[in-house]
Amino acid sequence: MSATIIVNELLSKLGNSLAVKDETLLDSATALVGGGPAYIAYFAEAFTEYAVAAGFDRSSAASITLQILRGSTATLEQCKEPAINLCEKVMTPGGTTARAIDNFNLKGVQNTIIEGLKKACARSIELGRSR
Repeated sequence: MSATIIVNELLSKLGNSLAVKDETLLDSATALVGGGPAYIAYFAEAFTEYAVAAGFDRSSAASITLQILRGSTATLEQCKEPAINLCEKVMTPGGTTARAIDNFNLKGVQNTIIEGLKKACARSIELGRSR
């Protein structure tokens, strides 16, 4: 059995794997995948803190947040469309979700996330050079 097959079998136990043929993408993958769980946890904490500030107890706030993440992930996997399509389907023009998304856009949240990922990629490159 080749080393590649063994590695693929091991990684498949953790989730989907993707072979990166262009080595220059490894730093971008590190920025995205390596930090991904922390980024999602960061957003989850914001959801939880909002719910607590709104009056929910911390346990209920955390439970609500986890259900939102599970449901959203399941829906994105099932629909196999770009994530923005789910966003657009959920928003009612002039509704509550649209108000929040408009504010996120005004504050440049998406661009801030992308810039953060670029910073993480740059740091990965720096760390790779220092070895």
